[in-house]
Amino acid sequence: SLEGAEARAGRLEHELEKAQRAGAAIVLRNRALEQVGSRANELRRTVQTLLHCTQAMHCDLTCLLCTRLLHNAVTLTRCGHSVCGDCWRVLSRRASTSTSEAAVCRCPECGVR
Repeated sequence: SLEGAEARAGRLEHELEKAQRAGAAIVLRNRALEQVGSRANELRRTVQTLLHCTQAMHCDLTCLLCTRLLHNAVTLTRCGHSVCGDCWRVLSRRASTSTSEAAVCRCPECGVR
C-alpha cells in the first residue's frame, strides 16, 4: 500500500539522517584523535629536548674534581672551567706544599695553569 511505502520511506529517511550524523561524529572524533596524537608527539619532542638540556646543564654544573654539583664555584679565568671552591682550595694547598714543578695548580679538565 502507498501509506505503508510512505511510512517505510520516512523510517529509511530517519535512519539515513542518523547514519549521516553518526558519520559526521566519527569524522570529528578522528580529527580530534589526530590532533591529540600530534600534540602528544610535540610534547614527547619537547620533553626529550628538556631532558637533553638538563643533562647538558648538569655537566656544566658538575665539579671536575668531586663530580658533584658545584658549590661555591671557582671559575678559572684562563680556560673558563669551574670546580667547587673547597676542591680548588685542596688542590691549591697540595700544589703549594709540593716542591715538584708538575704540582703547579692546573685546571683538572684541560691542564691550563
